[in-house]
Amino acid sequence: MCMLTDLVTCVALDQCGSFLITGSRDTTCVVWDVSHLGTSSSSGVHMTPRPVQTLFGHDKAVTCVGIMTELDMAVSGSLVSADAIQVYAR
Repeated sequence: MCMLTDLVTCVALDQCGSFLITGSRDTTCVVWDVSHLGTSSSSGVHMTPRPVQTLFGHDKAVTCVGIMTELDMAVSGSLVSADAIQVYAR
């Protein structure tokens, strides 16, 4: 389960509109499945994104994110530090 512990500072949506990535002041990035939002089922309309993965690697607040699901890749940047750019790939 994903727990955001601080403010979200940046957001990006993949080209297909199925996955969202957020960056936070808590130094993490979270990939969310939003492909089901707005669809209905026997229990009602789905309005809550599902966290897929929490990504770690920064020691300062994340300031920018990007996601390309066709390449199975996410990128993030943080304030100036040794780990200012992170690339996450499967």
